[in-house]
Amino acid sequence: MNNITDNISNLIKLPWKDLIELQPKDLKNNKYNEVVKKSIQTNDFSNPIIVWKNPSDEKYYIIDGH
Repeated sequence: MNNITDNISNLIKLPWKDLIELQPKDLKNNKYNEVVKKSIQTNDFSNPIIVWKNPSDEKYYIIDGH
């Protein structure tokens, strides 16, 4: 059997307001925005947001967890 390894190079907390979204704003339906917002405010949030640090500009881009 092949061994599967992860490629996590760094696990850090970043200010979410500094992250740059790659998906266009109108890609997803906004119907549940308030429901999700209230759920997070009530129940907190524990899923990671996967980011990529662009070596060219040193900025972090969201690639999963929008």
